[in-house]
Amino acid sequence: MTVEPLLPVELGQGKIRYAQGVKAGRWVFVTGCMAQNFADGIAPGVIAQPLPHGGLPKREKEAGLIFDHIARVLSEGGTDLSNLVRTDQYYTTVEAVPPYQAVRRRTLGQLIPPSTSIAMQRFVLPDADMNLQAIAIVPEDGFRVDHLHHPTIQSRPTSGYSPAL
Repeated sequence: MTVEPLLPVELGQGKIRYAQGVKAGRWVFVTGCMAQNFADGIAPGVIAQPLPHGGLPKREKEAGLIFDHIARVLSEGGTDLSNLVRTDQYYTTVEAVPPYQAVRRRTLGQLIPPSTSIAMQRFVLPDADMNLQAIAIVPEDGFRVDHLHHPTIQSRPTSGYSPAL
């Protein structure tokens, strides 16, 4: 099995090499995904300082950009959002959860993988309210995502995720 860094970037003055994802065999791992552009920190369009109330609310823009980043890393690894098998969300406030979940439903529809949400005090990236990690597969014959549902295992209607894959 080969392990391949995906979309590596250099961070800071120390030029630390950071892989936005890793492909290991049929698996793609995306880690530390935030609404950043690696040059300015948090992407200027998320904060929208000249028009802070223009367009979508800040946290919806943040979640949208995070899913765009995840999609880009998955594409580089030969897969896409429909092949997610796990996501873990980190938030600086529980107020970020509903906007994130709204964007997740718009982005993933009814195929939301199992996940865990964790609240933290802050991130290293100023103004960030969420950070995502994701795991996806590269499908092939006999190795595909199958969302399992059982009538006695119900998730919260607002989260919409599958209890098992």
